[in-house]
Amino acid sequence: MPHVRLRVNGTPDTEVALWEWLRTDPQLRGQTTRVPAPAPVEAMGAATEIVVALASTGTLAAVARTVEVWLTQRHSDVTVTAILPDGRQMTLDARRVPVGDLEKLLNTTNDHERETTDVPPPAAH
Repeated sequence: MPHVRLRVNGTPDTEVALWEWLRTDPQLRGQTTRVPAPAPVEAMGAATEIVVALASTGTLAAVARTVEVWLTQRHSDVTVTAILPDGRQMTLDARRVPVGDLEKLLNTTNDHERETTDVPPPAAH
């Protein structure tokens, strides 16, 4: 199942706060987990990331809206990087949240997946 990975640049408590926020969204309930993430070489501790399974097209929009709302309520230097199923990334800053940008990017990913899956396989010879 495709998923979106979210990496929070802030304190460990900040990441847990976003994870808890996502878990309370009715559309994301049961689809959000925290997993070990590759840590940068200079990191001192284990890194984690939030993974949201994309069970439906509505999940994409819910992730985007939820992350954007959560960021607008932060009063510190926090960034969230969304890593999409196709590998594209977008980083959102709590001080400058581009409202709607993450949802647009997620939707273009979803449109591309639909186009790819709607193409019939080549005929066997």
